[in-house]
Amino acid sequence: MLDPYKVRLMTRAETIRRENRGIFFIRSMTRPGYIARGMLRSFLGVTVAFASVLGLYMTQVQPAAEETGAAVSRGTTAIVVIYIAAALIYLILSFFYYRRRYIGQAEQLNEYNDCLRRLKRLQ
Repeated sequence: MLDPYKVRLMTRAETIRRENRGIFFIRSMTRPGYIARGMLRSFLGVTVAFASVLGLYMTQVQPAAEETGAAVSRGTTAIVVIYIAAALIYLILSFFYYRRRYIGQAEQLNEYNDCLRRLKRLQ
């Protein structure tokens, strides 16, 4: 006869495994490493986005401004200042996001391992 407690534990462990495939990646990383990796990805995303904005500015706005004699360097400087501010804000936000995400996934991994330990004890 099936033990209902064992069935519940096995179902819970399988549900955690299927819903959170990223928790097994956590095993191989430390918290600072996981957070740094996420922040690096965020920084690269912000950099690519602002590089494309700067490229569009240089190809579209700058030639038109040079024809009229407007100051181009102020626009470029403003874009660089906005980039630095946005990158800092985005890095701070991504730090807290990835920290919280790591903690949540680590808790799920602990719950999964706890289910497996209890199942092993019951056998």
